[in-house]
Amino acid sequence: TQWVHVAAVFNNGELSLYQNGTLSAQNTSVGFNAIPIHNDGAAFGGTNGTNVFSNISTSYNGCADEIMIFSEALNAAQVKLLHDFGFIGSGSLKSTENHQNTQITENSKSLIIYPNPSKGNINLITQVKYAGAIKIEIIDVLGGIVYEKKIYNLEEGYQHIPLKDITIASGVYILKIINNKQIQNARLIIKN
Repeated sequence: TQWVHVAAVFNNGELSLYQNGTLSAQNTSVGFNAIPIHNDGAAFGGTNGTNVFSNISTSYNGCADEIMIFSEALNAAQVKLLHDFGFIGSGSLKSTENHQNTQITENSKSLIIYPNPSKGNINLITQVKYAGAIKIEIIDVLGGIVYEKKIYNLEEGYQHIPLKDITIASGVYILKIINNKQIQNARLIIKN
């Protein structure tokens, strides 16, 4: 079974279809802001009754295990985050790389590492509970700190933190984030 993440975004008469976080089709002549209503069964992509994606030759034939409906149209970055992290609920994400606020949804996990295993470029999504500085440490199995980074002036809320070109030996590590009185730990696997 192959799972595919599909997102359809209706925004000001424009309909965009994303597959696995990437825009795959767009139609600007929809003319309405609602999901088409017809007597056919539910369909994704090219539909039987109201085919607004003429460049998609087949309709989806399978099962959906989760459907989310948002009160506002998501942008491409938000759809990508939804695909990459699978958040549910509500919250916000702030990126330390491009300083753009992006609404995402809240997850029970307050620290996500991806990719994991990694070859040295790591992305963290963490919930910062106290505005200010954080300290990131990567600790080996003997308890030694093999990588350390401080980031200043972070706001409260979810933060995306890219760590690039980490040059440590292949192995299992503990990634630790310290923010005031908050400490988060997660297992990190490096495969070079």
